[in-house]
Amino acid sequence: MWGGSLADIAALKAINTTGLENGLGLAVQSKLEWYFLNTSSSATADDDAIVAPTTGPGRWVRKAAGGSSNYQVKTANYAAQVGDRLLADTSAAAWALTLPNTASPGEAIPLACTGSLSTSPLSLVSSKNINGQSGSAKIVNNYARTDLIYLSDSEGWIASPNVVVFSTPRLYASNGDANGVLYYAGTNWGANGSWSNPVTLGTVSATATGGTLGGVVGNWMDREINEYLSNVVGEAYYEIDLKTKKLQLNRYSLRARNDAIAGADAPRTWKMQGLNGSTWIDLDSRANDATLSTQLQWANFGVTTSNSYSKFRFQWYGPNGSGRNIMALSEIELYGFLDNL
Repeated sequence: MWGGSLADIAALKAINTTGLENGLGLAVQSKLEWYFLNTSSSATADDDAIVAPTTGPGRWVRKAAGGSSNYQVKTANYAAQVGDRLLADTSAAAWALTLPNTASPGEAIPLACTGSLSTSPLSLVSSKNINGQSGSAKIVNNYARTDLIYLSDSEGWIASPNVVVFSTPRLYASNGDANGVLYYAGTNWGANGSWSNPVTLGTVSATATGGTLGGVVGNWMDREINEYLSNVVGEAYYEIDLKTKKLQLNRYSLRARNDAIAGADAPRTWKMQGLNGSTWIDLDSRANDATLSTQLQWANFGVTTSNSYSKFRFQWYGPNGSGRNIMALSEIELYGFLDNL
């Protein structure tokens, strides 16, 4: 059982242990360590590894990590073991830390992280709950530090609640569904009972280059058959800013414009990109892709990335499916795992 944190050893000693549950764990901030109550212990206290309460039975025992006190540096997917002390380095790429399926109550895995998590988060994978929740857990704060502590088979693992975040899955079900991130933005991220265009609502913003031959940029998210067309240009882009959110993109869908012209002015060559700092990262690239070919047709495309982005760009290159140098669509939608910034 986890009971919170205290400032120092003096505060720990001052706790009356009478009636407290065996195995209760408390974090001592001055030590950056966890102490667990053994109600039957009478071991010699040293106010470091073993602490005797001023009032009440038992001893507070510092949780030993086992083995070396040095941290093991990990840079790629790793299955943790009880007793590990880990330094997670995600500077090369995001990766996943898999936690043991079971452990003894109170056993812990100390974890520290490098300064690259805001762009390359560390995923925590567990068959048990983490902080009382199931789902996709991540650490996204640079230089985060926490102990991963096992409570029980029914409760699973706990970590500092200000370190671990849980993604909201917005996963593809069908073309034009209500699962997409941009549709979700149109409900003010679930706060409104009704939907409206997220660009008009202000939860996202959209910009485009190449001028305007027809329509407005918000039409690509209006859930109607309206469209936006660039001027006649060799290349152009459509940019989406999720503002207060970031997304680990795993799929996106496009809908051809509302025109019966042969080829529907549908894109053939493009990239889907995410902004990392000042650099646009290619998440998906298509060359001479004729999947979209008819009026108002939908198509969806998979993406594999471990990173999350707040800004996305549909970078288009001409000519289109009708042989014209016009960027044209009627809808775009994004899917994946959504986090707050």
